[in-house]
Amino acid sequence: MKELEHVEGVRAGILNKTIVLEMIKKGHIIIDPFNEEYLKGTTYYLHLNNKFRKPIPSDEIIDLSSNESIDSAFEPYKEMDEYILQPFESVIAQTYESLGFSTWFRGPLENASRLGRAFINHASHGYIEAGHGIDKPFQLMLELTNFLPRPVRLVPKESNSGYEPTKVMRLSFEKLAYEADHSYQNTSARLKMDAKDNS
Repeated sequence: MKELEHVEGVRAGILNKTIVLEMIKKGHIIIDPFNEEYLKGTTYYLHLNNKFRKPIPSDEIIDLSSNESIDSAFEPYKEMDEYILQPFESVIAQTYESLGFSTWFRGPLENASRLGRAFINHASHGYIEAGHGIDKPFQLMLELTNFLPRPVRLVPKESNSGYEPTKVMRLSFEKLAYEADHSYQNTSARLKMDAKDNS
């Protein structure tokens, strides 16, 4: 793991904008690309990239301990300028930004209110674990479902559709009272967007 400057004087709890910017400068928090415009108060708005994977309808049982079984339940990803999420449809998406946290910090995650009010739900992600992505920044996987009885347009950050990019999640920044014992590592079977995905 990379050597980082100590976080002396930063108290445990949710960070304000000034401390977030300081920790980004010191390398404890990675958001790439970073745009200060999207840092509002104590949260940063994350966007979609242009890759989407659709589930394949089937009666075949998925073995959650098998990467091959999980992967076979989804179509290969497609790059799209927009994705129209149909009523009660689900799709796998990914953040535009790559992320990383040192072992002193973790990242609580919340649904963007605009998506929540359109009944777009995330299936997981309560927070990003301390130490996750600090050596190899990753793009967060998103499991999105539309519970509204109308289609909803999702727009990636870099899109030629002409529509405003979708702010998909709000990321907060929390200093731990004690440093995590080790960096986050997840070796369990799970879906990947593609071969480059290290989420």
